Amino acid sequence: MCRRMSPGSWCDVDLGIICNGGSSCYENTCVCPYKHVISALQCVPAPSGQPEYSRKVDTTNPELISNWQQLEDCPVSSNLCRLPDCFCSRSGLEIPGGLLASDVPQMILLTFDGPVTDQAFAAYKSLLSGKYR
Repeated sequence: MCRRMSPGSWCDVDLGIICNGGSSCYENTCVCPYKHVISALQCVPAPSGQPEYSRKVDTTNPELISNWQQLEDCPVSSNLCRLPDCFCSRSGLEIPGGLLASDVPQMILLTFDGPVTDQAFAAYKSLLSGKYR
């Protein structure tokens, strides 16, 4: 029996937990193809003409890339792109510098919709107790 997971979800082909919505399983995560983004649990082409962040030409003069076609694909060899001047992740899931996830600061943002009721209070209390760090 197979379970189908949406893009961004956990997957394991060996266990029959496969990806759908145009995504494929890469390192146990359903990822969209290159130049695609997740929208309504589907992989869709990334919008064109959206400004990109800066790419360094040299260490003193960053150049703003406003056209996606000017961007280059990540090099196949990681030796061609090294920190601190360059970091490239083909899947978007790698951590810079080969660091462990436990060594990288992370932030989680929780938002709540609606009032805090006695029915939801126990769930909120368990999340905000400080047990999980």
